[in-house]
Amino acid sequence: MFKEVDDLKFLLNKAARLTAHHFNTKLKEFDITLPQFGILLCLYDYERSYGMKDYLTPANIAEFLSADRPTVSGVIYRLSQKGLVLSAINPNDRRSQIIRLTDKARKIIPYMKQLGDESIKEATEGLKKDEIEQLKIYLAKIVHNLTN
Repeated sequence: MFKEVDDLKFLLNKAARLTAHHFNTKLKEFDITLPQFGILLCLYDYERSYGMKDYLTPANIAEFLSADRPTVSGVIYRLSQKGLVLSAINPNDRRSQIIRLTDKARKIIPYMKQLGDESIKEATEGLKKDEIEQLKIYLAKIVHNLTN
């Protein structure tokens, strides 16, 4: 084996890429990519937390996903072409849009979430429950360190 196998940055990068690829393969059933799913899930979770009275803008979504706004706008455009999101003029700022899920998206997101759960279960196969909990703690610390 290569020396890099023991290198933390190599392992983190490879685990992230393989996990993303594995889930992307499962999402093909819905003609959805992982970045598209990320935006759909962001909107879905926001709707479930705040209801339909509130909304997200592309800038809000980009900030939440730690992504750049032009990329998010492009993904939103592709999702709207697929009939999964709707955009409208933001009533508080006519220069921006508000993004909402369609009923079509609301129906399929739970199935995609289930595929995500299956993907993680397959990725963590052989780990004990307490090891998975520790892994979550370590990954959360890494995310916290890099977002502050």
